[in-house]
Amino acid sequence: MKYSIFLIYIISLSAFSCHKEEPGPGEIVDIGIDFILKNQQGQDLLNNNTTNNLLNSEIKVYYLENGIEREVNNPDLDCPRNFCFVDQGNNNKIFRLFPVDKIVEKKSTIFIQWNSLQRDKIEANIVIKQNGGNSNSYCDSVWVNGILKFPNLEFVPERKFIHIVE
Repeated sequence: MKYSIFLIYIISLSAFSCHKEEPGPGEIVDIGIDFILKNQQGQDLLNNNTTNNLLNSEIKVYYLENGIEREVNNPDLDCPRNFCFVDQGNNNKIFRLFPVDKIVEKKSTIFIQWNSLQRDKIEANIVIKQNGGNSNSYCDSVWVNGILKFPNLEFVPERKFIHIVE
């Protein structure tokens, strides 16, 4: 009997001492930009079965830093060159770029050398908002070769998909 009263006391003490706290705002970083790359025939240029497809090994990413282009290579990261291919199933892939290496006046300028012939200039506007001790960073607009591509009417709410036809 003493054991069951003690057990009821411990259980009720634990139940009343629990304080459920709503999680506070944490740091949000949403700066990745997804590109869907197709040729003139509408074929996925990241698919190995597509003629003249783009090869991961040939793609180079350069950030503009004080007027000088600097190639990215951070071997400790999951995507060491600040991009990766993301498999979407059905042999479809997207090119995910992380435009964060150098931000000057809220803008990151990136040059993507797809291969020896094709090159694009990407400019991303990065918004950084302080929220108490945390900061929220996100990309709110993207230009490809000087043309605003995001936001646009093709905006997919879950991600920023930008279509490039090479």
